[in-house]
Amino acid sequence: RKIIVLLGLIEHKLKLLILRLTRQTHKGRITSKVYPLQIPLSLDRDKQWQAFPIFNGLMSSKIELSCHVSALVPGHSPHAPHRHAQEELLLLLSGEVDLILPEREGQSNDERWRLKRGEFVYYPCNFAHTLQARGESPANYLMFKWQAGRPGKDAQLTFGAFDMFSLALNSKIVDGFQANRIFTGRTAYLSKLKCHASVLMPNAGYKSHADHYDVAIVVLKGQVETLGQRVSPYGVIFYAAGEPHGMYNPGPEVAQYLVFEFYA
Repeated sequence: RKIIVLLGLIEHKLKLLILRLTRQTHKGRITSKVYPLQIPLSLDRDKQWQAFPIFNGLMSSKIELSCHVSALVPGHSPHAPHRHAQEELLLLLSGEVDLILPEREGQSNDERWRLKRGEFVYYPCNFAHTLQARGESPANYLMFKWQAGRPGKDAQLTFGAFDMFSLALNSKIVDGFQANRIFTGRTAYLSKLKCHASVLMPNAGYKSHADHYDVAIVVLKGQVETLGQRVSPYGVIFYAAGEPHGMYNPGPEVAQYLVFEFYA
């Protein structure tokens, strides 16, 4: 009887493995595209938290990347503090939240970190975390998640919290454009993750070109024009490695946006 039970468990695990491999095989590559987004997100009255997928697929490096936005009712958390293999970037689009970081170095009790609009964090893999919405209105936040095989042991980047707007406004504008680097370094799955806050003045832009890495952009102020579309605040842009793209600011307002570069 024990042998039969053991064989049943092995069969079950094999089926799960085959299913996961099949899903990965059929997951397509993410191509260059604009994803418009309107904030605030609509939240069902009977739900305290709701997630809305934006995209999910493979980067040019074959690393799986997903992006989604969430709405969270004040006083609530999407889940208890947890840890997982994926690396994450979380950007707060509206409202306020408290990050709950139970095992942050140097802290014996739960560490709470208040996050406001335009602020974002990087979570390395296996870093315990959750969040709780604060204030009077639901919090809306955007998240990028990625993972590939076993995590490396030589990661440089650790947990960090950043303010996009203060960094962008402190930038020195040259020829209508300026990119202010926020961080760069190796992660458990990427040879380099690079982030910068960019400022693009009205009627300024740059010509079409192609990068050897994948790029994700979130517009937070003003408008930009790229890939034949006009992108308003909170819109997400993805540039696939090797695919040409340019950008232009067609509006009267200074455009500010956050850029993440994913190196294989």
